Amino acid sequence: MQPFRRGTVHHARLTVRGSLAALAATAVLIAPTLLTPPASAADGPATAYRNTLNNSGGPKPMPANAPEGAAERPVTMDVGISSEDLERVRNGQRPKGTLGTQPLRTLGETVPAESFTEAAAAARAQLKMRYEARSADDVPPSSRPPAEIKDTPNAELLKECFDGKADSDYGNYVNRYTYCQSRKMTIRFFEISPNKPPKYHATTRFVYELFAQGDNKNRHIRVFGRMKPGSADYDWPWYDDLLQTPKIIKMTMTGECDAPEQECSGLSGSPSLPFGSWNSNRTWFAFDIADSSGSAGTAQGRDKISFKRWYLGFSAKGEGYETMLPGRSSAPLMRCDSGQYFSPAQKNACVFPGSLSILNYYATPGSPTEQVGKHIADAQYTPDTTYPRTAPAGTPNPRAKRIPGAYFNAPLHRITEADPEWKTNNAHKNAACKDRGDYKGMGLPPEKQPKSGQQCDEYPFRTTLEGAASKDWDFSVRAVDRSDNASAGSRLKLYVLHERILRWDAGLADPQRSNDAYWVNIRYSTR
Repeated sequence: MQPFRRGTVHHARLTVRGSLAALAATAVLIAPTLLTPPASAADGPATAYRNTLNNSGGPKPMPANAPEGAAERPVTMDVGISSEDLERVRNGQRPKGTLGTQPLRTLGETVPAESFTEAAAAARAQLKMRYEARSADDVPPSSRPPAEIKDTPNAELLKECFDGKADSDYGNYVNRYTYCQSRKMTIRFFEISPNKPPKYHATTRFVYELFAQGDNKNRHIRVFGRMKPGSADYDWPWYDDLLQTPKIIKMTMTGECDAPEQECSGLSGSPSLPFGSWNSNRTWFAFDIADSSGSAGTAQGRDKISFKRWYLGFSAKGEGYETMLPGRSSAPLMRCDSGQYFSPAQKNACVFPGSLSILNYYATPGSPTEQVGKHIADAQYTPDTTYPRTAPAGTPNPRAKRIPGAYFNAPLHRITEADPEWKTNNAHKNAACKDRGDYKGMGLPPEKQPKSGQQCDEYPFRTTLEGAASKDWDFSVRAVDRSDNASAGSRLKLYVLHERILRWDAGLADPQRSNDAYWVNIRYSTR
């Protein structure tokens, strides 16, 4: 479809100018009711405008300190036109752009200011909200390598993401590298007079769509945005519709990062199209957002971690209208790091920490991880049936075993061979498997110890802070087939690589919430 041509608009104005002038006096009888909520003219246009926003009965602007992702958060933008220009339009004349006002709030002022620990806590809180909002079968799929970032969205991930809950307040995550959202935006247009309260004039609504991919090679994400084709709806006075005004006004879209420019910035252009063209355009516009916190010296910890909020920004201009309050999408978090223990090509990355980090094992008959899966399920849900016991045989157990890691129970945290807990976890596991040392009489009895072709499996994994040596948690050991144990180990290695699970860093502020965490889920179906 061809975009609306300005030449056609001029022709329409010349043709109907006389009619508009003759009918201007009766326009209020035909047009939607103009809202005039109480406001003091003495307060000036800016204050009166704010009062109008807060009392108009429509969507309210987002307070700067409101929690991001709150269910009641509207997605709005407010645009104004001077009364003189609006009168010119009603008389079939061209507006002169006499409003001459600056936006009352920048986009950055609509995003809550957060410290590193506050952002980390917000990410963990969002995980909890996503967990509580899940359906019975809503478990993330098995991990996969991050998709290559290209000039257009990955078609397979695009479909998978938007087939999910993309229209929710929090959007939808396919994994820690893929996010999307689809939400309705309301744009309210006001008539602004120097000595009068602003008057509501019209409303345009549309659905924006965004699709974002994290980068596993650079501290960078790419965000794709567009207006959902055919979603625009115009609630304007008849004379504006006649002149095609709502379709001619231009909307600009930007990719933004809520941080000082030396730490994080949008690197791409700002496409600006008439609303009518946006509505008929299926093109995805790409915005690159790069994090420079590592080089700026503001990143945290061993892995130079930073949390930043990002969003699509919207403004409108043209035909005498100016943006009063810019609009934006929700502002999810991205987590960037420079972990040097990944592969040489993957020492920098940005992921979306709002994605639930779930490692799936399958316990279905014939699955390569069937025995390990059943072991983990028993350890998570019937821990007192597992070894080592908490007391020798024939002695009552002094307490119930507590084993973490079940889907949104206490989580697990990654460690590597460089951490001292790795060796102590292994030593405790071996003692329990062989029923010796501190576990004598409580570990695996001889008949349950590994035979030829078997290995001793432990849960939580040796590669976790919560492993066998933990003073806060219990653990379980069991003999499983060597091939089963190898498959499970390979799955774990690929999982922490694909999901970019960082190694535990005790030096981070509030380490329990600032460090990456994950859970283990046992599935009995391959669906």
